Amino acid sequence: MSDVTHNRSLARIANAFLMERRTDIHVDGPLQWHSHHDGTWLEQIRVFRQYYYAENAPYLLNAYHRNVEAQLRMDETGVHFVVRDENSILGALRIKLAPFEFAVFSTELARIAETLQGCVEISRLGVTRQGRMLGAGPLLMANALQWALNEKIDSVVALCQASVAKVFKAYGLQVYENRSFKLPQRASGSYLLMHGTSGSIGEAVEETFKTGHCVKSKNG
Repeated sequence: MSDVTHNRSLARIANAFLMERRTDIHVDGPLQWHSHHDGTWLEQIRVFRQYYYAENAPYLLNAYHRNVEAQLRMDETGVHFVVRDENSILGALRIKLAPFEFAVFSTELARIAETLQGCVEISRLGVTRQGRMLGAGPLLMANALQWALNEKIDSVVALCQASVAKVFKAYGLQVYENRSFKLPQRASGSYLLMHGTSGSIGEAVEETFKTGHCVKSKNG
């Protein structure tokens, strides 16, 4: 299946999924700072992250990560997708061209980042328990992939804890260079760099919609 076909089928399947599951949830995006200057949407995402990561990944809220976010202007230069119901945000995701966040954590990751300049980095993927039940994770991934395809971008990379790599594997990403990393700036444990092409991700997300299987998404 070609990338363009995946682009069309994912959009169609995602819309059908929304209609079948629950009509009052929707996806906002792509949201970009330069075209949505009032900042209200970005502040809402940041409030969502504050509560979500305080429970699920508090290290993402520490001074080090706040400084990285500010220095690289991650939110201002990234593209955002949000799943909402009528009352609140159920999930959010950011996708961004280089410079990548993961590259700042070690010289080895910086070296790898130089070889992946044609990729986009997925980060700050967070989905509430209610959102997982409603399929917010696959909806976010489908819309992010569609944006990447529209921009002629063919591959995606994401850094995650080894313990949650199955989340990204379910979305068609695999461990890059078959190795792990220890990152003193983050929580204890091993980290993996996940990588996938538009074809592998498209097939995995499409299968998720077709089977109705929802993936637990956290710590991105």
